[in-house]
Amino acid sequence: MKARRFLMSRMPEVHLRKIVQTDLPDLLRMVSALKEHHGDTTRLRLEALSRDVLGDAAWLMTLVAEVRGSISGYASFFSRARPFSPRCLHLHHLYVDPEMRGSGIGRRLIEASTDTARALECDYMVVGAAPNNHAAQAIYAACGFEAVPGDSSHLWKTVPPLLGDDEQNT
Repeated sequence: MKARRFLMSRMPEVHLRKIVQTDLPDLLRMVSALKEHHGDTTRLRLEALSRDVLGDAAWLMTLVAEVRGSISGYASFFSRARPFSPRCLHLHHLYVDPEMRGSGIGRRLIEASTDTARALECDYMVVGAAPNNHAAQAIYAACGFEAVPGDSSHLWKTVPPLLGDDEQNT
């Protein structure tokens, strides 16, 4: 119980929202940190990032977590659909600044991504996480993801539809 009280006292007030133009420098910083964490470097520039997350034909939907006026995390995702097949939301990136990890921001971003999947009428979600990234594997499992059979680097979960008023009252 003591640990839970400590965690609750650490939880900052978090505002989740869609990304806006003024968030791009922070997003670029976090994308670069995520790439570096995975042993990669980025050559991404603000103009390309703007095109990919805010442009008329944006490739990614992006939510940011704002804490005390600063961007402390983000989730980027895209929908995947094949005609007449189940719809999928692919959680492409999830990142929380190191000093904010363990505060619940990652879970809230995953939940908001799931809400987006539900609003888009997706049947399931998929996320990639290296098998040795135990922290990522644990948070995804805690949020209902399971390992894709035969693929240790991807997890998935179904996205139940919202119950309509008629279904909630039965």
